[in-house]
Amino acid sequence: MQENEKFEVRYYGRRRPEVIRLIPDKAQRILDVGCGNGELGKVLKQKKGVVVHGIEVCEAAGRRASAHLDRVWIGRVEDMLDELHPCTYDCIVVADVLEHLADPYSVLKNLVHKLQPAGTVVASLPNVQYEEIVLGLCAGRWNYTSEGLLDRTHLRFFTRQSVRELFWAAGLHVTHMEENRDSYIKPVGRKFPGRRRAFFFKAFQDRCVWQFLVRATKSASIPTSPGMGVILRLTPGPANAPAPPTPAKHIIFQKKFPCLTVEDWPPSLDQIMKFCSRDHRIELVMVLDAQVVPNDSLVDSMAFFAQCDPSIGILFPGTYSDPECTRLSSIGFRWSFSRHQMEALGRGDSASHWPFPVCLDSGTPHAFAVKREVFKDVGGFDERLNLKWQMHDFCYRALRRGYLSVYVPEARVWHPSCAPEQNTASNGMFFDDVLGQLLWAERYCAFGEWYTIFRKLLHSALTGTVPKMNFRPPYTGSPLRGLYWQACTWARTFRKNLADPGKKALWHALKVYVLRAKLRTSSSGVHLGRA
Repeated sequence: MQENEKFEVRYYGRRRPEVIRLIPDKAQRILDVGCGNGELGKVLKQKKGVVVHGIEVCEAAGRRASAHLDRVWIGRVEDMLDELHPCTYDCIVVADVLEHLADPYSVLKNLVHKLQPAGTVVASLPNVQYEEIVLGLCAGRWNYTSEGLLDRTHLRFFTRQSVRELFWAAGLHVTHMEENRDSYIKPVGRKFPGRRRAFFFKAFQDRCVWQFLVRATKSASIPTSPGMGVILRLTPGPANAPAPPTPAKHIIFQKKFPCLTVEDWPPSLDQIMKFCSRDHRIELVMVLDAQVVPNDSLVDSMAFFAQCDPSIGILFPGTYSDPECTRLSSIGFRWSFSRHQMEALGRGDSASHWPFPVCLDSGTPHAFAVKREVFKDVGGFDERLNLKWQMHDFCYRALRRGYLSVYVPEARVWHPSCAPEQNTASNGMFFDDVLGQLLWAERYCAFGEWYTIFRKLLHSALTGTVPKMNFRPPYTGSPLRGLYWQACTWARTFRKNLADPGKKALWHALKVYVLRAKLRTSSSGVHLGRA
């Protein structure tokens, strides 16, 4: 046997017992996509009455598989989808296949239609966060190999988060997820260098994982939607903002949801829990600003995605800058590790640019939904922060508890403050934003991160207020008189800059933060920048 033939037999001849273990015992009709030599199907065929079909792109491997399976299609899976009848299979296996496809979402979405209503998808996907890959990339190495994580035929790369997003987008409910680990790498995540801490508390949990194993069920088999209650936040709108054509309270009247109206935000945790305990069916709490204009599918899509994965805790709709919901204001926020700030995602994009669910670090506070259990585990909103940073703080605490924040593409809202003519922040909002950023960084960032944020804000305040001194006299004459003229010009410019409302707000925020920090330090002995 030639070397190429030996390689093909080994490459396409794995039995995959860890995948077989995830296939439901009751499954009678099974489709093995990427069946190879048919070794996995051969084991499944040992059960009485089990019918196994396969799809294989390699002709030689497909012919070998046809000796073991009931039917084998030879060709690309994208080309074979039309050959499969809908609602045919109890289980579809896609082991080490999705990473080889140019568009795994479309293939997985189409395969879901071939499942029975209570059908199951079993998949295995490589983890690009595996330590050997990451350290090799840091060393400048990205060399493809004949097999393994950097197989030459791999077109897509996944992490734990992107695997979840892929299955949610295909309409699947992830019921089980496990890992194949490298025994040579310790599973305990090491601490990241002291200069980084925010969003790195679970950074290395998957560094020893080289493959994910997933079992997911078709969405039709998901239980009925959870009970929902609405917290309506009454806030004054921006000046000269157009009146909302469809206020958020219409959702409450049309859907007849229990409602809690709040004028002084945020409500206490006791208020929220008492509201939820009024009706024990309330499992999902939707918070809406009274000026929000939602689309028709807001409630149903949020309730649907709340059950796609038990780890989903907070859900955000897309926030749009126009009432027609054609141009995004943002889908949410991600923490920038280089700029040390929350950055909006999707600003200015159209809805088609973000068609799939995305895991976020935080979202906009105009409209969101929270599972009742998240309030129990995480607590309420921090009234010491402004509205925007209350949301960032709440999402971060939820993430530390294992709850994900997710953007729901089918849910869309418009808020008057997101209109292009209303995007200029007031000085009061700027003051609250700077103060909230510093308080949040002090609480959750490492000292190096906090110091970088404070230094950037202080540098911005100084360079925007204190003009540069030009010691060259503007004319020939007495150097002393020229220096006096420059000093007067500098003083006038300094007074003018200091009178600017934006600069005043920045300096006031820094002053208030330092004074509060001194009080906290003197009373508790905790150093600045340490949570």
